[in-house]
Amino acid sequence: MGDICSDLGLDTMSTGSVIAFGMECFERGLLSKADTDSLDFTFGNNKTMGVCIETFAKIIASVTGFHADPDSLIESAERINCIERAFNVREGISRKDDVLPNRILEESTSELPPFERASMDQLLDEYYKISGWDDNGIPKNEYVRFLGMFDSQTGR
Repeated sequence: MGDICSDLGLDTMSTGSVIAFGMECFERGLLSKADTDSLDFTFGNNKTMGVCIETFAKIIASVTGFHADPDSLIESAERINCIERAFNVREGISRKDDVLPNRILEESTSELPPFERASMDQLLDEYYKISGWDDNGIPKNEYVRFLGMFDSQTGR
């Protein structure tokens, strides 16, 4: 689903959060198929996720008039992710704060078992690497410059 979001210019975290909230409401009985145009919002239903993502993209394009090719959208998303992280680092956020919610760590769903805490460090290492960050989650200066942004240490 991440590739589809990227291709359509949607932030994967925001999109995933909105869809997950809908699925949570559906599974708890707060939404029914009557509320979702007969879509089955059971957690993990890839078909429903795809329909939601495509609908979000159409709405955004209609509202903003913004249409861009996938490469420019990916680069914009990388800049946004990098500047958000630089801001959070400046405000004191560090690796110790990059944790998953207890709900993901402790509860299983209809499709997935609880996430194993032991895997978190390995996942963070991988995520930081592909994000252009160092081992502590700080954006690397060479990556910041590559994105055409300011130096995260000097502000230039």
